[in-house]
Amino acid sequence: MTSFRGDVQLVQKQVQIMPSVGEELDRFQVVEALEDSLRDVHTVATRVSLSGTLDRPQFELWSNLGPAVAEAMNHTVEKVAMTYARQALAESQQRVDEKLAELDRQIADEQATLKPQLTASTDALKQLVGGRNGDTKNRLSLEQFGQQLPANSLFR
Repeated sequence: MTSFRGDVQLVQKQVQIMPSVGEELDRFQVVEALEDSLRDVHTVATRVSLSGTLDRPQFELWSNLGPAVAEAMNHTVEKVAMTYARQALAESQQRVDEKLAELDRQIADEQATLKPQLTASTDALKQLVGGRNGDTKNRLSLEQFGQQLPANSLFR
């Protein structure tokens, strides 16, 4: 049996790689980022090494394209992931800000509702305790105050 050995090498210069991805990746705008990453690949080299016999041929394939595409994909995935993370963070921050603004409005509404009630209660308490402007003639004594309490009160 005759054995053989040889290499076939192909070098392509001034190559422009145009990536294409499926729908799942396309929605993350991977194509644009991948084009940016592959823009610097201008030469593709491929080598096929053949050896063996006609009954038992062997071959080995090498190319710089695989590592270049893998590196570009890694860079692209990082870039797209960071962009997506920033967008998600901005959207969640906006939702938090909206919820906090809504909560602030609710608090302001409740305060506006409670303020007149609190003022009225404060005025009534002032009347019970000592009247207004130091007027003591309308002031309740402890005995009078005790009579105002319910009959079953512990403080009566």
